[in-house]
Amino acid sequence: MLFKRKKEDESGSIEVRVVKDTNAVDSDSTDAEVELTVAEAYSRDIGRGIARIDPEVMKRMGLRSGDVIEIIGKDSVPAIVWQGYPEDEGKGIIRIDGNLRTNAGVGIDDYVKVRKVKAKPADRIVIAPTEPIRFAGGETYLLRLLEGRAIKKGQKFKVQVFGHALTFVIISTVPDGIVVVSKDTEIDLKDKPIKLIEEEIKENPKAILNEWMGKKVVVFTTRSPIVGVLKGYDKEFNLILEEVSFLENDELKGQFKDMLINGGNVISISPYSE
Repeated sequence: MLFKRKKEDESGSIEVRVVKDTNAVDSDSTDAEVELTVAEAYSRDIGRGIARIDPEVMKRMGLRSGDVIEIIGKDSVPAIVWQGYPEDEGKGIIRIDGNLRTNAGVGIDDYVKVRKVKAKPADRIVIAPTEPIRFAGGETYLLRLLEGRAIKKGQKFKVQVFGHALTFVIISTVPDGIVVVSKDTEIDLKDKPIKLIEEEIKENPKAILNEWMGKKVVVFTTRSPIVGVLKGYDKEFNLILEEVSFLENDELKGQFKDMLINGGNVISISPYSE
């Protein structure tokens, strides 16, 4: 069971279970997923978005320091992996801070699944606070804070500003999925709190579509994801796309001049960046 503590064997070592997983990515050998015990991060690592893993396990998974992993508990969160300290070898643990634990929905001594994943450079990130703020220079500050980190939509993080802890939420990323922030990433920081923004989107989704008009989007449907330039929509949210391709395994397949997508088949729509 994912959150049941395993017992040590007679030698004192902790079992680490390795499982085949076709969604994981390992460039050096076979795809693998492991189960590790959550431990507290050392103070020097807190707030950096990194996970330290048992060196023995990193070798087994073909991981190198700086790779991106996904930590899966009740929820999931990406992190940059770094080799654990020598004293952690053979313990089957992953050291992560409170922010990563909260996003993964786990606590100390819980079990998590860990796998290596692909991540793309982040072109643009939209961020909102959980409370109304006026944060002069906020975009520059947050870019400096997040640079080099792996993030995804829905992830929360805390920032200390003048002794006050502020919580922010990643509303969206371009491209979609797990991305890594760089110095070239555009940060769009909203003043309105996330709950108010979500209410506005529900009440007026057309305002969001109007922002994306003439831009390349990815439409997740009940079948395959579809990428194209948004040219129009109607009150039933039937979408008209041009320069259309299907998205399969992160690759664009086929080329169509235009396409009408039935609104009833649309699950979600996001900006797309190659």
